[in-house]
Amino acid sequence: MQTDSLIRYDIRMVSLAVVLTLLTAGPAPAGHVTSTWDGGAGNWNDPDNWSPVG
Repeated sequence: MQTDSLIRYDIRMVSLAVVLTLLTAGPAPAGHVTSTWDGGAGNWNDPDNWSPVG
């Protein structure tokens, strides 16, 4: 009986660790990407005029 409760406790702790890891580790924000204008006198709204594109 005591072994069953320890196994359930371990499963809960591992599940909690996985959930916390997924909540805190996300993709890097897009605001951290540096874009450089390389379109000359072209349209600023054209994503092809930026390096990297977008």
